[in-house]
Amino acid sequence: MTDEEVGNLVLFGIAVLVIALAYGPVSDKLAGRLTAYPTVCADRSERCEKRRAADPIVFAAIRERQTVMMKREGAFSQLVGCVVVDRLNWECGEYRADDGAVSSLGATDQWWASPMRGGFDLSTARPAEPDEVFVSRWRWYALKYLRI
Repeated sequence: MTDEEVGNLVLFGIAVLVIALAYGPVSDKLAGRLTAYPTVCADRSERCEKRRAADPIVFAAIRERQTVMMKREGAFSQLVGCVVVDRLNWECGEYRADDGAVSSLGATDQWWASPMRGGFDLSTARPAEPDEVFVSRWRWYALKYLRI
């Protein structure tokens, strides 16, 4: 192979990668969906030191019906108690989307304290690390495929 052929092959590979990574957001916008990229704690330490990528969650907000459908691990469910502005801005019982950034509302009232004999040391109490933290698509890909 000549240097020119190798260069063309590298450029073709980069073009395929860019198209593959851009397909998700374009597809979501055309279909009226929002894909969120959750991470969960990979270790069982007192504070979560390392996170791992979990399966993406797809949300479809329907403004006219004030409902949000969620597809997680292949199963569909309907979120309850929703207020929907558009596909990127809505809030339901345990999730919120603000300009496309999804967050989980479930862990905000939980606290963690150091265990001790006969109970917990409440002097160390602090807000618990949420089980599920959403990250950008690029950070999620790095966690999933590069193990960063």
